[in-house]
Amino acid sequence: MPKIVDHSAYRDELLAQAFPVLARRGMACPIRELAREIGVSTGTLYHYFPNKRALFESLAEFMARGQIEAAKALSASIDNKADLFNRLMDMAYSGRAEITALILLSVDMLRQQNPGEMHNFFQTYFKRYAKALSELLDITTDQAHLIIACADGLLLHGWIHWGERTLKRRLQLFADMVRPWLDGQTGDGHA
Repeated sequence: MPKIVDHSAYRDELLAQAFPVLARRGMACPIRELAREIGVSTGTLYHYFPNKRALFESLAEFMARGQIEAAKALSASIDNKADLFNRLMDMAYSGRAEITALILLSVDMLRQQNPGEMHNFFQTYFKRYAKALSELLDITTDQAHLIIACADGLLLHGWIHWGERTLKRRLQLFADMVRPWLDGQTGDGHA
């Protein structure tokens, strides 16, 4: 009897195993070495991801899916938008290593590829994030884009030079600044 493989689940498993290696080594890591480190053949990786760009795009989508699902699950138990935002900032702090690694991998891809070629992917990717955040907080997608940019910037700066305590304090300050605005929202993104 042939072995039945859930290709979607196996693909996600490969991405989950590849992420820590790529987070440590960057997108310059050769596919052959990545395959060796996660314990699969090079052919297996190329079967699921025909090139590094496909691997990166799949990895970014995989990470986004997990983060969006976690945020939606969190929102199910919180009615107040400002409280939800505080909890989302806590999630960002807890996931700071993964989020920062994904930001750095994104920069790697932009350096290795023609940035224009990556534009469509990143535009779609950030629209998806912004749409999810705008639905969770009942704000416009432009406002959600601004929140995402600020949070990503804080996480990246925290990684570069602030340290964990200062990062936590700055994320809380950001949440404190946004909370009154969210409390005053009418549901259409306007106070």
